Amino acid sequence: MPPPPIPPGLATSVAAFVGTSRRGPIDQAVRLRSFGDFQRRFGGLSPDSEMTYAVRHFFQGGGRDAWAVRVARDARPARRTLTDAAGRDVLEVTAAAVPGVGPPEGRLLYLDADDHRLIAEDAGDARMRASGGAVRRIYRDYRTVAGVLWPFYEVRMRGGTKAMTLSVQSLTVNTGVSDRMFEPPTQGAKNQPLR
Repeated sequence: MPPPPIPPGLATSVAAFVGTSRRGPIDQAVRLRSFGDFQRRFGGLSPDSEMTYAVRHFFQGGGRDAWAVRVARDARPARRTLTDAAGRDVLEVTAAAVPGVGPPEGRLLYLDADDHRLIAEDAGDARMRASGGAVRRIYRDYRTVAGVLWPFYEVRMRGGTKAMTLSVQSLTVNTGVSDRMFEPPTQGAKNQPLR
């Protein structure tokens, strides 16, 4: 029995790939228009991933439209604890594309490899990034305030265009706030106002 006819107007030149890659969102279909798109999102060729070579061959052979889904077994989020100038832990950063683990889906954090400062973050899911609607925040001019490094300069980009620049003139941390506010409540104390 022959296969049913393809309905008119239905694209038959779109490929789909499922496999492992060096990086990229997990269990989420990502549209690709070139092998460069694949390299940016999934890290390019990987010797232990047949999918990466299949995608390259598809585009080398003239393919122009594909979807890729990265799968991973026992994926765990990457974590790094950031410290202040005195060596105290001040922030644990978790970067993951695993649903339900790590930062909210659609948020990518970029850390400086040498000093682990947050240098940029992208907010927006894959669809927003593809349409240019994602927001990128770039942080610079870190200064120490109350023993913690804070960015005093921020640029917000939307769709590759500078949308806003923030320049902090001064910063105070918890001025007039009692350390007592951060103590755990005593046993039996419910709905007590903070003092």
